[in-house]
Amino acid sequence: MPGLRRDMGFETLKMDWLGSMSGRAYGVGVYTGSLDGSGATAKSLAAKFGASMKTVADAKKRTVIMGTSGKASTSYLIPTFMNKTLGTKFRIVLGYKSGRTMNLAMQKGEVEGRGNYYTGYLGV
Repeated sequence: MPGLRRDMGFETLKMDWLGSMSGRAYGVGVYTGSLDGSGATAKSLAAKFGASMKTVADAKKRTVIMGTSGKASTSYLIPTFMNKTLGTKFRIVLGYKSGRTMNLAMQKGEVEGRGNYYTGYLGV
């Protein structure tokens, strides 16, 4: 084990760590409509929810409905944090079982978006 080796030149067992071992970018994605007609279109979404949200400033102007699995999920915690610190108006709908069900809910027009780590959007 590296922490127990004596020839490292420093004592790792006396070190503290502040932060994360790996940085992961997080994004709040908002569905803007299906291009191929397989889901809700941009026009139908705009009619239901209002103007599309593209910036944090837009999320301060109107309520944006977001899907999440539960209150322990980052897709709940980060929009809630943004509401309290930045003044955004995310309304969070709980109970989706997976990212797939949240994506389907966006395509159906049940919710407008969801949060995820960037690597999660890529399927990595």
